[in-house]
Amino acid sequence: MSTWSTSGSTTSGYACANSWAATRCVVAPRPSGGPASAGPHSVFLTAVAAGTLVAFVLPRQDELVAQVTERRPVDHRGTVQLDLFTGVFNLLWATVTVLMTVRPGSTTGA
Repeated sequence: MSTWSTSGSTTSGYACANSWAATRCVVAPRPSGGPASAGPHSVFLTAVAAGTLVAFVLPRQDELVAQVTERRPVDHRGTVQLDLFTGVFNLLWATVTVLMTVRPGSTTGA
């Protein structure tokens, strides 16, 4: 015989069944009004980060790799630009990661 109980509050997100053999936990449905994802901010920032990576970081990396493999002198301005755009990408991606973890405005208690 199993008994079902919701752990914590109704917003905790899972329920467990205790029996003599095992404890089974299942994910409970989200309460109404709760966000399904990290929200539009993280989606927008992810798109901006992807655009920065594709438009600015990768072309400069390819250019610098070509200069090194062809044994041409490396342009200092290119390395500075690559550093700048890589830093911008890293800040954007770190912000997205924090927003996905913290999930501001979430009602699920996570």
